[in-house]
Amino acid sequence: STLFQVYKQFEDDQLDFHSYCMRKGTPRAYLEMLEWGKALYTKPMYVRAMKEASKLYFQMHDDRLKRKSDSLDENSDEIQNNGQNSSSQKKKAKKEAAAMNKRKETEAKSVAAYSADQDDDIFGEKLTETATPMKYFVTEFYDNYSKQAREDERDYILDFEVNYRVGKLALCFVSLNKIARKYGPTSGLFGSVAIVLLHATRDDTPYDPILKRVVTKSFEKDYSEILPLNEISNDGFDWLKFYQETFSEKETKGLLFLNRYREDVPIEQSALKEVIIGGLSDLEPRAQNEILQYQL
Repeated sequence: STLFQVYKQFEDDQLDFHSYCMRKGTPRAYLEMLEWGKALYTKPMYVRAMKEASKLYFQMHDDRLKRKSDSLDENSDEIQNNGQNSSSQKKKAKKEAAAMNKRKETEAKSVAAYSADQDDDIFGEKLTETATPMKYFVTEFYDNYSKQAREDERDYILDFEVNYRVGKLALCFVSLNKIARKYGPTSGLFGSVAIVLLHATRDDTPYDPILKRVVTKSFEKDYSEILPLNEISNDGFDWLKFYQETFSEKETKGLLFLNRYREDVPIEQSALKEVIIGGLSDLEPRAQNEILQYQL
């Protein structure tokens, strides 16, 4: 979060520069500063940090939804147990919290780069406490980038993933069209994004029914010859086989995208993982290790 604060400070410092340049008679520097400020949030360092932050906030959002779903089952179990174990569970939780706080105090002395008054969130706990991770990510990080990014430099996959999680399926379809124009309608990346969005239109998904109908009509109009639209409600359809036969199956990015959304698309996970691993031989060793350790 410190990096984003630095960029915010850069933006605020422009106000001081307005009067400074006029006083010092440096119009060229002033004009350069204005141009620099227009693309401040598209600089490589900011974009890299934003994309890494997106992984954190996307995971927080997805985990929160999963916990919300799981809590319904837990509440049902508690009712059946009549709260018999609630007292012992509270004692256990209190003991674990005390042990964790003691451990954090010990670790803070060895890992803290700044004093407590300079960094009051050494372990990033405040960062992850937000109850609305997607709203926080969009307002604090993504909006700045989105307003300044040129069309030819936008990350359409990131645009899709943001809009997918906030329920804007129509904008997801816009991103899909742009992915098709940039990478081609037979690319693995297009295929994986299309499959994920297509499954979002199923009757059992939580998205707005009107938006689902709009996206379905758009699929019928633009991609009916590429995608098996009539199979969307068929749980037995082999989407991985279709992907391999229709799109560039060796395109690792597309397969990894499918893997990220494995909870939303009925694909055999072991088979998908096997296909991904089978295509790693074409990548550099460092890229192979990154995928094996952090993405599979």
